[in-house]
Amino acid sequence: MVIGSNAHRPLGWSIRRSLARLCFLMIALLGSKSINAEEMPLVTDLFGPQQIIVASEVNGARSVYGSDLDGDGDLDVLSASSDDGKIAWYENLGGGAFGPQQVITTEAIGATVVYAIDLDADRDVDVLSASSSGNKFAWYENLGNGSFGSQQIISSAAATDYFQAIDAADLDGDGDIDILSSSCNDGKIAWYSNSGHGSFGSQRLIALLSCPRFAYARDLDGDGYADVLSASGNDNRMFWYRNLGDGSFGPQQVIATTAAYPPVFAHITDIEGDGDFDIISAYPSDNKIVWHENLGDGSFALEQVVTTATTNLRTLSAADLDGDGDADVILVSGLHGSEQVVWYENLGAGTFGSQSIITATIKGAVSLYTADFDADGDTDVLSVSVFDQKIAWYENDGSGKFGEQQVLTGPSVNEPISVYAIDLDGDADADVLSASSRDDKVAWYENLGGDVFGPQQVITDQAVYVKSVYAIDLDGDGDADVLSAEYGQISWYENLGGTFGAQRAITTDVGGGTSPSVFATDLDGDGDADVLAAAEIVYENAWTGSITWYENLGDGRFGPQEIVTTAVRGSPSIYAIDLDGDGDADVLSASYLDDQIAWYENLGGGYFEPQEIITTAVDGPTNSVYAIDLDEDGDADVLSASGEDGKIAWYENLGATFGPQQVIGMEAMSGASSVYATDLDGDGDADVLSALSNDDKIVWYENLGRGHFGPQQLITISANGASSVYAADLDGDGDADVISASLFDDKIAWYENRFNSSVQYSIQTTVIPTQGGRIQCLPNPVEHGASGTCTATPTSGYTLTHWSGDCSGTAITCTLSNITSAKAITAHFATQDLTATQSAERYVPGMLLTVTGQFNDRSGAVAQSLGWVPELPSGWEVVSAVGDGQPQVNNNSILFTGNLQLPIDFRYHISVPITASGAASLRAQVRYQSDAMINPITLTAAPDPLVLDQHPIDRHSADYGDPGWQIDLDEANRVLAYWRAQAYHSNPAGLDGYAPGERQWTTGQARTRTPDGTEPSLQTSQGASPDAYTAGRPLTITNAVGQTGDAPILSLIWTPTLPSGWAITEVSGEGAPELSPEGDAILFSANELSLPLRFSYQVQVPITASGPQAITAALQYHRAGMRNPTPANVQALSLTDASNRDIGECSTNETFLAVTIIGSVHQAFSSEVGIRIIDTGMLSSGAALTLRAPRILFSPDAFHVARGGRLHATAAAVTCSPTARETIDAPTTAAPRRQVKAASRD
Repeated sequence: MVIGSNAHRPLGWSIRRSLARLCFLMIALLGSKSINAEEMPLVTDLFGPQQIIVASEVNGARSVYGSDLDGDGDLDVLSASSDDGKIAWYENLGGGAFGPQQVITTEAIGATVVYAIDLDADRDVDVLSASSSGNKFAWYENLGNGSFGSQQIISSAAATDYFQAIDAADLDGDGDIDILSSSCNDGKIAWYSNSGHGSFGSQRLIALLSCPRFAYARDLDGDGYADVLSASGNDNRMFWYRNLGDGSFGPQQVIATTAAYPPVFAHITDIEGDGDFDIISAYPSDNKIVWHENLGDGSFALEQVVTTATTNLRTLSAADLDGDGDADVILVSGLHGSEQVVWYENLGAGTFGSQSIITATIKGAVSLYTADFDADGDTDVLSVSVFDQKIAWYENDGSGKFGEQQVLTGPSVNEPISVYAIDLDGDADADVLSASSRDDKVAWYENLGGDVFGPQQVITDQAVYVKSVYAIDLDGDGDADVLSAEYGQISWYENLGGTFGAQRAITTDVGGGTSPSVFATDLDGDGDADVLAAAEIVYENAWTGSITWYENLGDGRFGPQEIVTTAVRGSPSIYAIDLDGDGDADVLSASYLDDQIAWYENLGGGYFEPQEIITTAVDGPTNSVYAIDLDEDGDADVLSASGEDGKIAWYENLGATFGPQQVIGMEAMSGASSVYATDLDGDGDADVLSALSNDDKIVWYENLGRGHFGPQQLITISANGASSVYAADLDGDGDADVISASLFDDKIAWYENRFNSSVQYSIQTTVIPTQGGRIQCLPNPVEHGASGTCTATPTSGYTLTHWSGDCSGTAITCTLSNITSAKAITAHFATQDLTATQSAERYVPGMLLTVTGQFNDRSGAVAQSLGWVPELPSGWEVVSAVGDGQPQVNNNSILFTGNLQLPIDFRYHISVPITASGAASLRAQVRYQSDAMINPITLTAAPDPLVLDQHPIDRHSADYGDPGWQIDLDEANRVLAYWRAQAYHSNPAGLDGYAPGERQWTTGQARTRTPDGTEPSLQTSQGASPDAYTAGRPLTITNAVGQTGDAPILSLIWTPTLPSGWAITEVSGEGAPELSPEGDAILFSANELSLPLRFSYQVQVPITASGPQAITAALQYHRAGMRNPTPANVQALSLTDASNRDIGECSTNETFLAVTIIGSVHQAFSSEVGIRIIDTGMLSSGAALTLRAPRILFSPDAFHVARGGRLHATAAAVTCSPTARETIDAPTTAAPRRQVKAASRD
């Protein structure tokens, strides 16, 4: 249904759900847009805080592991979830029962892998994780009894994504556990040496591959050292690296396979029981599981097939499931909605039995783990599934038969996309109904009264990719039944009195596509609720759509599909209401592919007029539409929300026509996803509600009367990926409360409407130091909208230095006006003899910030102790201090340990994170004691706060997609060279804001000479496909760059010189080629440039081109050791005119032609004098005719070219070669006449 639905996701959602491409260049110098106060939305407390009805315990579950974490002898469960950044554990309580989730960290955003092993040699099991946000491999110390320390980063030097892996083993033979990792984006297989007690060295590279999919450490050659197994994602190979015993590794050794695609998963175990490690691997592209026998000394046999009866392989493991002592194979197979965890029995001698099902109650399984979780001596199975957000286990009875799924995590909702409220259990209060698309659930939550909702009650989990939900009485029994729109189907669920019947299809024919919206009302005037649905369909790679309705025949039966319209292209939102005042329900739609709001007049009896467009002034996706009387004239006006332009707009009903668009609110790219209207402030008119998905906001706009609206007012900014909004009285106090669904935090929540209650706000007061004085605020608390005055009174010997918080300035009194939220104020006092100040220049992200401080006590007392405690923005860190009093840094605090000879002048240095941007505030608390004081006092350094601006440095980027960043080609080439040499840093003092590193060309420098001692040189080539151009047609130029030797190339620019009027239209190939804004040069922006490098670009040849042409090119490149770019020679490419090549029959006289060509036939004629087309002729579809002469004439209405036929006529000089001349050339006094008829043999 339209109300509270977001069936089509706006721009940016998939990017946020998955990981965006990392901007690798000049991130330290990125600026930020400041926001003026008048641009900020109004924030009020007229709605209560977010109250969660349901939220998933794990959001984006990705990995599980089993280990004894609390030292009680049984296996607990570890999990990693990517979207909420959680690493968590569940205590094994014995007997197969598990305790509640215990969170270790929420700082692993993008977590994909979790692992457990003792890293600090203290005999308990620590935890490892890999996460894509920040490219982190990290560990968490087990502090005993199941408590864990904070995140300790091992490395952030791996460009990670979904295909990342970690393993742990002693790789250097020193007796402690080292870390092995693989990361797809940068292609690295690397390891990190454990220096003892859980401290790790820097990244040590084993190999660079093309997107390695996994990395395992096992002794594959039987020499006692852990070797490394991996596979390359793009060159279809699996291989291993021999550990040479000291943490160094031998060359790559390929494991032979006949597979056409790379393995995505692998597992190492002993398959045939001979004591060495064999390899099992999964090939999803071939739907195949195979294994390779270890023949000893690390050589492997060709693969043997376990099964080819798989679909959509997800994950792979192996363990003895039937208690016969050999390793069976476990995996996940099946499409969404039909996934299964299955296993294949090892029959011995490397053969496997048929498939046995462990469970089919799973959606989106991404990880398996096997262990004895109930301590009964057999191997149980643990799974994690991302679509239904479940961590579950399956008890093994010892013979390979498994019990029902037992879920460890609480109720979940995965991507809630639609929400509605209505009384579902007949107790006269509004219950909440939801649809969540990723777990296929339609569920409801009972309103228990007192602002409390009951647990999730699932109506169905078989509504595949459900998009919309609605409730109304469909069977005439007086209670609200439930409707859902899902993939290929519209369904309903009979209300049996607070419980619901099975899913019943109203239709399974929505044109082969998805139904994103459903609604129900009486469309044919017979008094019952008919069903209205939208469909979006892909047909022959084109999006179409329709709006249909289904007559309610009574008793829950529905008639066949009836078309309202097919004139929509993607319609995520529909609604029905009387728009023309004739008493029946007309249909309203929003369609996002054609950016239209339209309506369809109901003619009675369920017949509808054709589409009437209300507006096209919306920039899609247009996600939501609704209608209600907004201007109090008695008819229903139209509301819309459109995602890309961020518009909330309305259209006045003028009586069966509609006025122009009137924008209520607009925030570009805010992702306006849902719109609804009702009276929120109790003044009798309809206010407007909206969900903004990209801004995570639920907002409202007050109706000021007659269609005028106030500014945006925030209800919450904590609805991450807000997808749906609705309003109903949930707490029974007579006003409309707000309900929201949000996709990315998997939450359904509500917000109490407080308009009808007397709201008071407290003023919280703080005094620094506490003995410095007191604050009195009158009144306190304060009525909504009223004012309060606060007075600061210093104690003897102190003075007020300033206010902070919601008060500012240095006056004794502070007045807070029009209070609409709770306030907090702080009065800062100091003794009249004490001063503490600090100052700093503007900061640069990724650099050190120097802060200058001074402290003095003019009373003449002797200083005994002094501490300076900066209050820093998140991620900032004090790293050093110098100056008077021997300042020492400890945990972001500065303690003066030397002789405190006043005044104290010092400097401290702050490491500013690379991600810092915009204005930043810096405070400092000073703790001081003199010989005249019984106890130390605390004062605040002035100014409070010290506001720092970001240093204004020009931004730079090698990404030509951002026209706002000005950077020329030579500069981009130089920056890329620095960056690839890992020798780049920002330099605020430089004109361009950056500079090479001090050791830019020495650290890790590769050879710059060939094996014979000569300097390496570049080798280039360019060619054309086809090898001759055709005027008016595109031409592809293919190029290659190679070299002698193996010195790495740090940057390349290829600058073609084209004939006049020729233009490059696109580039493609290796090295991530990009076309400059001017379109005249090609820059390569890949992370690494590997030679040989092949790329191509397409040229549009002008219609006027003729004769021989040439393309030359200039090449500039940087190599390690070069200070400046170096040019290289590129041989010119000569091109011929294809029309001259295919000159066909050629006459030295004027030629008269009567031409008819049918079928796939190409004819060509040329003349040195001229060509005339006479009589009636034609070219059919597929036929081609080429004419070339100094002049070409066509008789009027004498020639027809059918669709699909091609006529190419060029007026240009022609010289007939002797072999091309016609044998029928006539004397110059008689022009030749030709009758041409041709047909293909097809």
